[in-house]
Amino acid sequence: MHVSFEESAEESDLIIENFYDYDKSALIGQAESGQYHYYVPDTGLTQDYVTELVIGDIEGQALGGQGYPAPWWIGAEEAVALASCHGLWVWQVL
Repeated sequence: MHVSFEESAEESDLIIENFYDYDKSALIGQAESGQYHYYVPDTGLTQDYVTELVIGDIEGQALGGQGYPAPWWIGAEEAVALASCHGLWVWQVL
């Protein structure tokens, strides 16, 4: 999956290899509040979620929906350390 952080960018800022090889892959990020959110499509359409895109599709995504204090795969001690960090983080969930 190729990710661009600018709407008009012609080159990828981030490439996540093998993202679509796993059923449980998800794209999440950390908001300024420290909460974690899934990326959701700007259109609001199910077929535009990153997990549903097909080769060649380009769709805008933004953090949205319910926030979580920590991703489910991070233990409590790690969550405290990450909560003190700011910025947007993106992971591939396997």
